[in-house]
Amino acid sequence: MGLFLAAGREPATSSRSLGQGSAPPRNSRGFTLIELMITVAIVAILAAVAYPAYTSHIRKGYRASAQSYLMDLAQKQTQYLLDNRAYAATETALNATAPTDVSNNYTISLDPSTGPPPTFIITAHPKDPGAMAGDGDLTINQAGAKTPSGTWGEMDSQCARAKGFTLIEVLMAVAIVAILTAVAGPPFVRLIADQRAKAAATNLYTAMSVTRSEAIKFNRNVTLQPKSGGWANGWIIAHPEGGANPDLLDANATGVPITVAPTSVTSVIYNAGGRLAGTAAPSFTIGESDMPQRCLSVDLSGRPRITASAC
Repeated sequence: MGLFLAAGREPATSSRSLGQGSAPPRNSRGFTLIELMITVAIVAILAAVAYPAYTSHIRKGYRASAQSYLMDLAQKQTQYLLDNRAYAATETALNATAPTDVSNNYTISLDPSTGPPPTFIITAHPKDPGAMAGDGDLTINQAGAKTPSGTWGEMDSQCARAKGFTLIEVLMAVAIVAILTAVAGPPFVRLIADQRAKAAATNLYTAMSVTRSEAIKFNRNVTLQPKSGGWANGWIIAHPEGGANPDLLDANATGVPITVAPTSVTSVIYNAGGRLAGTAAPSFTIGESDMPQRCLSVDLSGRPRITASAC
């Protein structure tokens, strides 16, 4: 009897186990067709709008780095001329090494001429293939003249092509904007502020280099001074011979706050030897206080230097 009952219970237990094991999981689910279509549409919109804007800013960053390096080489050429009465033909002679983001995207060449007077042209040629392929050569010469003029230290003015959207696309775009505003907006704002600070620092660096070069050329003091209202409103390089001679440089407002230390510094004066005429070495903090900033400092030897921080 006991054996029969035990044998009778076993099939019932096995049947329950099979029934429990064959039940499908209740929490597993995949994507619906509508969800998949919305995802594809969002990716398409981002690919058409956001990605080109992102790559454009990456190219601007590479271009600004190349411009900064060319100006550094031009500054070193000025010092090299003072020491050797000729311009250098290689970066090695100037003890200069291109930053990685420059060497990866550009080929740098130095083309000096003995003159008289001695001259040079420094060229950054985009590598092809490469991220900057087709962007055009960047050049700077001994007088500080740069080509192409529209790309040096200025934000591109191209506008995105106008596009029409369907109602569904508009609704999805509103949702994307809400997400990007909450997640990607602050980093993007900081990126724009960083580019503006870098561009303003590059322009002021160029003005310093031109002032120093002109002081050496004219063999007398040359002054770089802010326009009325401060450095953020622009600056000028007054002609050392004065009179009816036009200013050597007249730069417009940068739209970026610029503070100088010490506050007693109201202008930067270079003497005939290319050194600062005063005893104070000024430093310029460029950019909003709560955003990425640049520090442009000038030592008493007259050489400006840019660092990616506040002074």
